[in-house]
Amino acid sequence: MLQILYKNSIGKNNLVLLQRRRLLLQKSSNNGSSSISTTFNSGGLFTFCRHKTTNSKALVSLQLDYYMSSQFAGIACAMKHNLYDSRGIELQFLPICPVGEEMHRVRDCATNTAAVAVGSIEQNIFTPTLQRHPELKLKSMAAMFRQSPLCLASLSKDGENTTNEGGEERKLIIGAHEDTVPLINRILNTSTSDSKYSVIASPRSSKNTDLLKGNVDLIQAYTTTEVLTLERILQQQQQSNNNVSVRVDPLEGMDNTTNSSGGVRLGYAQVLFATEEDLEYNSERREILKSFLDVTFRGWEMAIRDVPSAAQNVREIQSKLGLDDENNDHW
Repeated sequence: MLQILYKNSIGKNNLVLLQRRRLLLQKSSNNGSSSISTTFNSGGLFTFCRHKTTNSKALVSLQLDYYMSSQFAGIACAMKHNLYDSRGIELQFLPICPVGEEMHRVRDCATNTAAVAVGSIEQNIFTPTLQRHPELKLKSMAAMFRQSPLCLASLSKDGENTTNEGGEERKLIIGAHEDTVPLINRILNTSTSDSKYSVIASPRSSKNTDLLKGNVDLIQAYTTTEVLTLERILQQQQQSNNNVSVRVDPLEGMDNTTNSSGGVRLGYAQVLFATEEDLEYNSERREILKSFLDVTFRGWEMAIRDVPSAAQNVREIQSKLGLDDENNDHW
């Protein structure tokens, strides 16, 4: 999978040419003449373009694992206050990618461009993916959330779950992201004959609408993102919803009879990761990553201290970046 670009494989000769090109571009960039950015053509392959920059700017390419939203408030605040620029970092964003492809995208970017590549992903996705694909040679270096905000969100009426109303006997359908379906299956032991759940891969962009319309009974969500939108929608429709509210069941610590420790442990969320080679000791690129992390967490300090301003910063950065948000229903 190391040589995969948007599901397109690169031939050995082409890979050698790309690697040589990267070395040439790095030398040119080190001379202060230009930096390199990447775009993607319709076939999914990287294309290269040059643009002028100062000698002191380091190019960092960031792959988010979700839409620019409140879960990246620290990054948004740091951008709003020009903190990356003040530390000599030119931050660019890679396009939103399909679920589960983030680690491959970071490796592709690092292999084929001169940029320092950084990605974000949940630890419960990072660890098994790296175990399956050690050739990616990636390492986690920090995390934005100490505890995972992953949960199952459903609707309840007067404190009672609205699923299976009318006494209908059927399995409850959980809509989840494709890369998280196996995790939820394990947590809920859906392989057993008496399981009451069925977990399906569903579009991430329309999950709130799917829940509200009854297409699914529960959805994979973040307490920091989709849950807040659901609560606002129900509050706005309070008269017609007859005391319907959002029920939240956090996955962290959820009781699991197969876990002798007494509950599920998902680890960190929004793990920030980079390539092994860029994290080597005494390397210039390692110092760039240290600066990136320092600035990012300064942004998080701002977000925590002034939540309303942080929310506004996220909206402004959403508009500024213009990343594809798949017309999602999360805001």
